[in-house]
Amino acid sequence: MQSPAVVKRGLEVTVGKVTKVSARAKVPGEVSGPGLSFALSVRNNSAKAVDISTVVVNLMNARGQPANRISTAPARPFAGTVPAGSAASGIYVFVVRSDQRDPVTLAVALSGDLPVIVFKGKVD
Repeated sequence: MQSPAVVKRGLEVTVGKVTKVSARAKVPGEVSGPGLSFALSVRNNSAKAVDISTVVVNLMNARGQPANRISTAPARPFAGTVPAGSAASGIYVFVVRSDQRDPVTLAVALSGDLPVIVFKGKVD
């Protein structure tokens, strides 16, 4: 799950540290519970800046069901642009029970015109 994925246009996405968290819902529509925090990075090896403000990240549990995303701390979604030759990081938090983590599937869509990047693996 932590191998970099190269996308068109010189963009590379990497899953860094995955941490167990107690996800706390603080806004309407979110649900608290045991969760996982994913540290992600986007490296821009292209010749121009890339907008990452509309990146979409989703997680599916071992049953293929979508996990509830938590939008408040420690979550820190991607924002702004990544200049050419630079990298940006973000943290995404999802509620997923411990018995539904083998495997999980993390899907990252950098933009609507690029392929969705899929990472899959067991998280302890």
